[in-house]
Amino acid sequence: MRCPKLAVALAAVLLARGQDKTLPQAPKAAEEVYKNIQVLKGVPSDRVIPAMMFFAKSLGVQCDHCHVPDQFEKDDKPAKLTARRMLRMVHEINDNNFPDNKIVSCWMCHRGSVKPQSVPQ
Repeated sequence: MRCPKLAVALAAVLLARGQDKTLPQAPKAAEEVYKNIQVLKGVPSDRVIPAMMFFAKSLGVQCDHCHVPDQFEKDDKPAKLTARRMLRMVHEINDNNFPDNKIVSCWMCHRGSVKPQSVPQ
């Protein structure tokens, strides 16, 4: 081999590169990424949008039902305040009654309608 030092250096670089696989970082908490998070504090930030999509589907609405478009942190819409109260209620019911299996959700009562259904259709 003509340049053993170069070969050793190259091998060391390649080995280091192979070991430089950093572990994936856990997502930041919702309140670190989004503004005005109140009920979803501590939830991983990558779960916020899927949760919002679930809420929207459960109530049969779009984002602008609760949020001011392009100003999601604003609390200008009464539906957003109601949603927070309802989510706290859902958490309380699940925590106090189903701690091992969170079965109560928005869908349970709303079934795609803004007004909860209290009796079968």
